[in-house]
Amino acid sequence: MTEMNDALAGLPEGLVKTMIAQTRMAMTVTDARAEDNPIVFANPAFLQLTGYSAEEVIGRNCRFLQGEETDRSLVAQIRETVEKREFGYFELLNYRKDGTPFRNALHISPVYNDQGELTHFFGSQWEVVEKEKSNSRAFYLGADQSDRSQLLEYALDQATDSLLLTEYEPLEEPGPKILWASRGFERMTGYTNDEVVGRSPRFLQGPETDREALDRLKDSLERGVGHSNTRTVNYRKNGDPFWIEWSVSPVRGTDGEPHSWLAVQRDVTKQVELTQERERLLAELDHRTRNLFGMAQVLVRGAEAEDGTAEGLRRRLLYQFQALSSAHALVYSMSDTTAEMGDIAAAVLQSFDPDETLIARDGDSARLDGKQGVNAAIIIYELAALSAERGALSKKRKVSLFWHQQDGELRMTWAEDASLPEASRFGVGLVKTFVRASDWDDAAIEETADSFTVRLSFTAAEEDDA
Repeated sequence: MTEMNDALAGLPEGLVKTMIAQTRMAMTVTDARAEDNPIVFANPAFLQLTGYSAEEVIGRNCRFLQGEETDRSLVAQIRETVEKREFGYFELLNYRKDGTPFRNALHISPVYNDQGELTHFFGSQWEVVEKEKSNSRAFYLGADQSDRSQLLEYALDQATDSLLLTEYEPLEEPGPKILWASRGFERMTGYTNDEVVGRSPRFLQGPETDREALDRLKDSLERGVGHSNTRTVNYRKNGDPFWIEWSVSPVRGTDGEPHSWLAVQRDVTKQVELTQERERLLAELDHRTRNLFGMAQVLVRGAEAEDGTAEGLRRRLLYQFQALSSAHALVYSMSDTTAEMGDIAAAVLQSFDPDETLIARDGDSARLDGKQGVNAAIIIYELAALSAERGALSKKRKVSLFWHQQDGELRMTWAEDASLPEASRFGVGLVKTFVRASDWDDAAIEETADSFTVRLSFTAAEEDDA
């Protein structure tokens, strides 16, 4: 904490309060020692984002922002993060005072005093969808006046987001110099305050940095209006690229004139990579589905006029369509568009094991929504088809399919006592894609000379009472 105090001591008096009052990032502080962890501080950006006044939020738990469509599983994860006194990042649906919903990117950080005691939680909120907001210079802090400066120092020190204060100009090369960097900036980039003060933030840019995004930022700064929620790639001290989302606001003096810029930066690498992986997965599934259905339709039409062998092939193809169709119908025939994992598995595996003697299946009662339900049907079908063609089912050996629900995931394990040759086939490639997209740390494909095991996960549907 001493390092933080020393860094802040170099700033003009009152600038910390001015920075927090004028930043576009919503900030709150809650009292971890009081019952129900109530809000004791809310900056103007939070009040503007939610539509509530300071009097309406101080003393209340942040859950008043939740509503009918707020993801209850995310709420449970937030509660667990607070109970464990951990850092956390979540994107969830919240509601303004007038009832309109908004996507809230929430960061939570525990705040400790010099004795190592947990005293508060710092929360930063950022609307995911870019909106133009005006700045308010009102400032409210529901703590005693003598405690305000120290509490703000603690919050700035432990915030997971990065805060950067720069000169107001020049905007042309070499750019405005950094006046101060928060500890969050050090954790995010690997550079200390001493290493960056006096340099332009442009040294963080590199080959993959979006030049068009930087041009839009420069245009906004030249007009003196700040800039919100733009993403690009920056580079850490060790050379690793990472995705940031940032907002820049002018900091004004008592005369109303701007004298510096405050940049709030958030590391969104994980979110961007997850989105990219899902888009790649969906594209691959779409490509495979189009090819599969196009080929099957041709084969079925040609088989109808052939002899008994062709009729057998036709029946097999129809069974495959029936399995996927049944799983799809299970999901979308329900009013809440969810289906039990056991029902999905039974629908898909019926044509492979009609007597239920070869594929042992068991697991928790767990529901999957539309997309995850269809994904589960596709992967179970793919594994069963691979096994029926070359694996355990082709040798009349037993296979097991088990699943359990944990941490908001449905974790599935497929295991058989036979090797699966030709692992480079597209079917196995599709399985690997699902494994890579799983959040489960133990997700993997394990193969030996006489066994084949797959572990992967899907996002479980939220429970009503979560």
